[in-house]
Amino acid sequence: MAQGTAKYYYRIHGSHYDICEKATGQRVAGEPVYYSREQARRRVYQLNGWRYKPC
Repeated sequence: MAQGTAKYYYRIHGSHYDICEKATGQRVAGEPVYYSREQARRRVYQLNGWRYKPC
């Protein structure tokens, strides 16, 4: 996968964050919900094959 090409993203859903597929916009099956924005961000970086850089 080319650097910068996102396949996954996170979105807020009430009081938690869901990991979603960009192609379908649907929540990724089997992926837990995250209650921290930073945890969701870290997981999206991992799924997209990017190097995680903390804020």
